[in-house]
Amino acid sequence: MRWSARVAAAAVAATLVAGGAAASPSFASTSARNVAVDGPGDALVVAAREAWSRRDATRLAGLRSQLLVDGHPLAQWADYWHLNLRLPTATPAEVEDFYARWSGTYVEDRLRNDWLLEAGKRRDWQSVRRDHPRFRMNDDPEVVCYAILAGYAEGQAVRDRALEAWLAQRDADDGCHELARTLVGSGAFGEREVWRKARLATEHGRAGAARQAVGLLGAAHGTSTPWWSEPARTLGRPPATRAADPLDGLALARLAASDPAAAASRLETGLERVALGQ
Repeated sequence: MRWSARVAAAAVAATLVAGGAAASPSFASTSARNVAVDGPGDALVVAAREAWSRRDATRLAGLRSQLLVDGHPLAQWADYWHLNLRLPTATPAEVEDFYARWSGTYVEDRLRNDWLLEAGKRRDWQSVRRDHPRFRMNDDPEVVCYAILAGYAEGQAVRDRALEAWLAQRDADDGCHELARTLVGSGAFGEREVWRKARLATEHGRAGAARQAVGLLGAAHGTSTPWWSEPARTLGRPPATRAADPLDGLALARLAASDPAAAASRLETGLERVALGQ
């Protein structure tokens, strides 16, 4: 049978928009088998996808029910969109029921990714510990941070794994920031680790992650200055005779990204030694 172009596009778009994680080859082949259809029910699938994108829960619920009754091969996607839309108020039992209905499919693990993120935001470490070992894709960095936090809450020694996961974080998020905040609070991470994270994020142009890291240090280190957007101002903090500090290192990296000549001049005329927090 040939693919229905509109239905295939709806399923693929949902995969990308709902979570952004790429399916493994085994999941991709399963998904391909499931969408090899072309029939009158396809319009219901497209309508369900549109209702999900508009967050029209009432219409989506009706379309989901019809697709399930009809036994449409893509009813699993309507079921996924329906629960995904309600995930902030969903219960673990509802999630487990979804897993049972679609056991072994891509949508099961797609929903598991979503649920792990939701459980982490709720600080529901029991749900994270239960579900993370079953997460077959296991490709979400924020989920990794939540899983480490769940282990920490149970008394596990997590410092090295936590530092590795935090340093690997690309974008500002709740999970990895909460992991770092927790370990800074416990003393497992100190200023050295925080400056290291901030430096790596700054060097890669990741403003959100860099700002999150620096924010862990509080205002005592001059971190309230606009070091990301106005690095020259940060480098010019008084007094003129002060020793360079790690924040100067971040500001210098930012200045070098926009004005290499000005950064070189700073090094030559007043900031001969830059502390990088290494």
